Amino acid sequence: MTIVKPQTKTRYLNFFVILAALIIGGGILYIFEYNKLASARYEIGKAKEDILKAELAGADLEHLLFEITDPKRLEEAALEHSLVLEEKPTYLRVGKEKEVVSVLVSKP
Repeated sequence: MTIVKPQTKTRYLNFFVILAALIIGGGILYIFEYNKLASARYEIGKAKEDILKAELAGADLEHLLFEITDPKRLEEAALEHSLVLEEKPTYLRVGKEKEVVSVLVSKP
């Protein structure tokens, strides 16, 4: 007498199909997550480079500002345009008490 167990074969088949689906699904999910991670790392590196470039541009602008406002250069520009330094400037007040406008008046 032969005993055939058809349900046992389908159980194993179902188990292997589900296991294969889980492995394939996990692999696909892993690939997508790895691509997201690689993209995020690239974006972080690019952002670091952009920040460094911005800092360098800011340093260049700061250097240019300090170069333009150098006291020696300002004195040279004042002498070139015949400007005179006021020792004690006086101010002229125009308007009502609440609306006071101060204007610098230089003495000749």
